[in-house]
Amino acid sequence: MQAEIHPEYYKLSITCSKCGNVIETGSVLPSLDVSICNKCHAAFLGSSGTTYVDAEGRVEKFMKKFEKSKALKTQKAVEAGQKA
Repeated sequence: MQAEIHPEYYKLSITCSKCGNVIETGSVLPSLDVSICNKCHAAFLGSSGTTYVDAEGRVEKFMKKFEKSKALKTQKAVEAGQKA
């Protein structure tokens, strides 16, 4: 490697401002601030113990659409079998 062309590498301890989780990492930046981490973010439900809140009923709405499309496909398959 050539001398004096690479950035300085810092070892960091990053603390999440929401839950206080400490992450050991390294970076070419002297400091990093995180407002949310993998322990408290909603996308990482398995390890955080939090639950997903579906306030607008999106999951139920999707399931109703899915059931309708499933029933429609079954009905079309039955009709196609009767016509043949």
